[in-house]
Parts: sequence; C-alpha cells; structure tokens
Amino acid sequence: MATFTKETSLYEILFRVRPDGSWAAQYQTLTEVKEDGVVLGTTVDNVLPLDKEDVAAFEVIEQLIGNSAAKNLVLIGNLQEKAQADAELIADLSSHLEAESAKVEELLAQIAALQPKVEAE
Repeated sequence: MATFTKETSLYEILFRVRPDGSWAAQYQTLTEVKEDGVVLGTTVDNVLPLDKEDVAAFEVIEQLIGNSAAKNLVLIGNLQEKAQADAELIADLSSHLEAESAKVEELLAQIAALQPKVEAE
C-alpha cells in the first residue's frame, strides 16, 4: 500500500531595508506531496510576514546564515589552495618552457651554422 506524505519546508526569506534603515521581512514555504518518497506535486505557498519578535524564526535564519558563511569560508580556503597549486604549476611549466625554448634556439643556431655547408655541396 502506498504511503502519502505532505511536507512543508522553508523556501525563501526576503528582507527589505528601507532608506531610513528600518526593515521588514517575509517568507514562503514549499509544500510537497509525496507517494512513497517520490514527489507528486510541489506548491509554493503564500508569502507570510516574518514577525520581528519571532525568536525561533530568527534562530533558524542565524543558523542558515552561519552555515552558509562557514561553507563559503571552506570553499574560499579550497580555492586559495588551488590557486597556490596552480601558480606553482604555472611557474614550473614556465621554467620548463624556457629550458625547451633555449634548446630550440640552440638547435636553430646549429641548423644555421650547417646551412652554408649544405648549400656549398
């Protein structure tokens, strides 16, 4: 027998800041109807005002922002490490390129030195 569930979760939060610095917030939820865990339908619910006195809601917002900031800091660290590794690789490749370019120049000089001998024959 199929099991039907209805789940509502936070969908979005919108803050609007007025020129005087005051603000208002609103949120929307998303309701999904599932059959045996498979989503059958999704509804974006009506916009609701976010009460400035709703401590629980702002604790959730604080946690979301904190988690997002922490994830971003980890990603920034990873990107900085990759950038450093890439810079080292570029320096290594540039060094190899210079060495190979010097070899090419040396070979071109040898070819140029042999050219008169070949033309004389």
